[in-house]
Amino acid sequence: MTKASSPPRQELVPRRTASGIRFTFEGGPDPEGVAVAGTFNSWVGDAAPLVRVGSSTWQATVAAHPGRHHYKKRKGRAWRYVGPRLHLAAAAVLLTLDGVPHLMMGQELNEPRWRDWMSLADDFQLDWDSVDSAAFKHDQALIALRKGHAALRQGDVHFVPRRARLLLYWRNGPQDRILVAVNLGGGTCGAGVSAS
Repeated sequence: MTKASSPPRQELVPRRTASGIRFTFEGGPDPEGVAVAGTFNSWVGDAAPLVRVGSSTWQATVAAHPGRHHYKKRKGRAWRYVGPRLHLAAAAVLLTLDGVPHLMMGQELNEPRWRDWMSLADDFQLDWDSVDSAAFKHDQALIALRKGHAALRQGDVHFVPRRARLLLYWRNGPQDRILVAVNLGGGTCGAGVSAS
C-alpha cells in the first residue's frame, strides 16, 4: 500500500485482515465525519466512515482485493463537516460563481439515503420527507436568482480583497453588475464596498 497523503501527528494506520483492510485512527480530535477513501472504493469518502471502537480509537474496514492500494483520510459530506450554516454559504458560492453548478441526488439537501457513487445505478428517488426544507428553499431562491441575472451565468468574476469572515466578488455581465457577499462567520458583518 502507498499512502497518498499523511495528516500531521495523527496517523491512519492500515492493516490487512481476512475481511479486507482495517484502518485505525488513534487519538487526536473526534474524527466524526471522517472516512477512508481510496482505490478500493473509487475514492468515495462516505463509503467507509470511521466508527468509534474505543475511548480514543476509530476504525473502518474496507473490502479490497490483494495488491497495492492508494488511500487517504477524507472528511465526509459538507453538511456534516461544516454544519448547515456554512453548507448554505457553500451553496451560495456554487450558484453564483461561473461554470455549471452540479447538484446531485439530494446531497445538497442532506438527503440521507445517498451511499456512494453506486447509488447512481440504483432506482433512486429522493426521500422528500427527510429533505431539509430550509436548504431546499435556499437553493430554489439561488437558482431563481441565477436564472434572472445573466451576470451570474456568464459574467466575469472579480474578487474583492479578502475581508475577515466575508467572501466578496463582483459578477459583471452585459446588462448588470452584481456584488456577491457570502458571510462565512457567525453574526452579521458589513461589506464596506463601493459600487465603483
